[in-house]
Amino acid sequence: MRALRIVTGAMKPSPNRAIQVECVDPPLDLRRQLLADRFLFGISALSSHPLLPKLRLLQLYGSSKAYWRNKDQPNLVNSLVKIAALKPPIMKSSTLPIYSVPFEALTHVPKVVTNIGIDKGSPSANSTFSKFVHSYYSGHRLFFTDASKLSDQGCVGAAFLISNSDILAKFKLPPEASVFSGECLALLKALEYIFVHKLPKCVIFSDCLSAIQSIMLRPFKNFARSYLICQLKNKIFECHSAGLEIVFVWIPSHSGIVGNEKADIAAKEAVLDGDDSFFKIYSPDILNIPFEFMKKKWATRWTRAKKCFFSEIQPSIPSRPWFFKNRSLSKRHTSIIIRLRLGRVCSSEQLHSFKMKDSPICDCGTEVGITQSIFLLYVYFLSSCRVKFDTRFWQNCA
Repeated sequence: MRALRIVTGAMKPSPNRAIQVECVDPPLDLRRQLLADRFLFGISALSSHPLLPKLRLLQLYGSSKAYWRNKDQPNLVNSLVKIAALKPPIMKSSTLPIYSVPFEALTHVPKVVTNIGIDKGSPSANSTFSKFVHSYYSGHRLFFTDASKLSDQGCVGAAFLISNSDILAKFKLPPEASVFSGECLALLKALEYIFVHKLPKCVIFSDCLSAIQSIMLRPFKNFARSYLICQLKNKIFECHSAGLEIVFVWIPSHSGIVGNEKADIAAKEAVLDGDDSFFKIYSPDILNIPFEFMKKKWATRWTRAKKCFFSEIQPSIPSRPWFFKNRSLSKRHTSIIIRLRLGRVCSSEQLHSFKMKDSPICDCGTEVGITQSIFLLYVYFLSSCRVKFDTRFWQNCA
């Protein structure tokens, strides 16, 4: 806490929990639990990890022995309880996904096109797309893939379809999954369809640039734990070895391209009626779950805590500190605003309560020197210096 006070310039009587929320810096116990959660959630996808059975034994020992009755359970045991409470299962493997794929598949780089000359929102996007396909891929089968998530608590839908045909496949992933995982699953199932039916020339169009770029990269570092990426690389190499020509093309989303719009509608429908055979949590989505646990527990703790001046103007925990968006402010001005928001400033009233001043009367001698007076003076000072802020900034300060 001393470091946060030095950085923010907050006064000593300022509540610790308020300074932590102002800086969006979680309490130490939540951060320790977060580190334990991320570690155990990361190894939970490995069914052969030697630590997992030992932790289950420790959990059983802690629930049956009197030694642990009045003590907090170890952080790793708490993490194990969270994993057991997850409704969707975790995709498990006996080894890291990167070791289950041949080296040649990991180093193989497929043909990828990330620019076909169409800007997002262009009114002529569909006609330009048709000309592009007719010029370069007139004899190819056209696949469209997409994924969608309608709400934070809703499932992820993924789908692929073949243009000018009735072939459509829809899949569903749990709410803990990301749209990126849905896009990768749609690409993987499209590749499996191509490989099974031995389609010689195919083009797969996707509006997820990150998924397309991940196919180009070698997953030795960034995607070593990603099951879907490694399986994608493996299936691409299998198609290449079988003599099947596959091209991946990125297209802008919501631009009126007919195939992409149909895939988007199918992905939204898959949220409700998609195939749930793949209803599992894939890595690295597992590592995002601990952050949600920490945010919920911190928000609950902040809501139930004793109310203070700062909790009235900051009822919820922000995602980022407000001063990240106002980096033009100097350290002095930032510290003054933080003190005003925390309700602890060098006003006559505050200094009198700290027994640092004989009287709470303002230096002007007319009334009690309260925080609001300093706030109004500071607003006038900033206005005279022509410092501009949006309305939401002043509402947060007031």
